[in-house]
Amino acid sequence: MAPQAQELWAVFLSGGLLGVVLYRVWTMLATSLAGVLLFWHAVFVLLDNAGVLVGPEFAEKYVVWLNAGVVVVSIVGVGVQGWTGKTTDEGKEKEKAEKPKAKSKAEPAHA
Repeated sequence: MAPQAQELWAVFLSGGLLGVVLYRVWTMLATSLAGVLLFWHAVFVLLDNAGVLVGPEFAEKYVVWLNAGVVVVSIVGVGVQGWTGKTTDEGKEKEKAEKPKAKSKAEPAHA
């Protein structure tokens, strides 16, 4: 009936596995991009309201540089998130290894 059905399942399953493997990276990329866009938008609104520049004209004039800046800062943000997450995970593992286990005193059994 559907000779390509086996290929579709292979693509579907491999896409799902790739999504699971790259979940952390894509989450970091999405949060970094959202943060950069929100921050730069707020900066442009503040500068426009202060009369330092006219936001829409500036954005039209330097659209390529602004897009490149968003990409670069987002990638740097992913790197920082990965580095800080890795050091935090290592710190937690060290704390667990260095923490002495408390001896529990067994209560005597009542007969």
